[in-house]
Amino acid sequence: MTPDSMNAGQLAKHQDWVESLLEAGEEVRWFSQPLPSRFVRRGWLVVLSACFWLGSIGLGFWSRLKDLPYGIGDPEFPLIVGIFLPLMGLGAYLLTKPLRDVSRALRIFYLVTDDRALVLIAGKHPRSYSFFGEQLRGLVVKTESDGTGDILFRPAGHPAKVSRFLGVQEVLAVAELIRGVGKH
Repeated sequence: MTPDSMNAGQLAKHQDWVESLLEAGEEVRWFSQPLPSRFVRRGWLVVLSACFWLGSIGLGFWSRLKDLPYGIGDPEFPLIVGIFLPLMGLGAYLLTKPLRDVSRALRIFYLVTDDRALVLIAGKHPRSYSFFGEQLRGLVVKTESDGTGDILFRPAGHPAKVSRFLGVQEVLAVAELIRGVGKH
């Protein structure tokens, strides 16, 4: 299996970091990034809730403002703004969840070497998580109808959010490659 050529440029930006993680003689057999759409799936429910939230808060804000006898010069105006503005900010933050999820997905790399599987999270504070031998034997593979899917590792002392490869293209082939890790 060859590396995902679409992500080769992204991984090249982090080449020094990746090379520092590899042991002498360890070779990368496959790498890719998760499909961002897999991270966004649950985010749309949050967006719908945020739209409802912003609509309700906006309506409440407007109804309070229209009842002020002196407009923005009214003594209650700062209190009303102080209450409603943070609530609107929260709604705006929730509205951007899909964008934040895509940004997170673009910072994640999955690597399979001849000795282990790695999850790399690039960014301000880069992190890496390695999975060896027994942790790779009890894989759970969840496939979608389009051939993509998720690969879940056995609990390995890592946070559950990183003990998996999400949104992998050709998931069955990648799972077979992972099962063969360390058997050379």
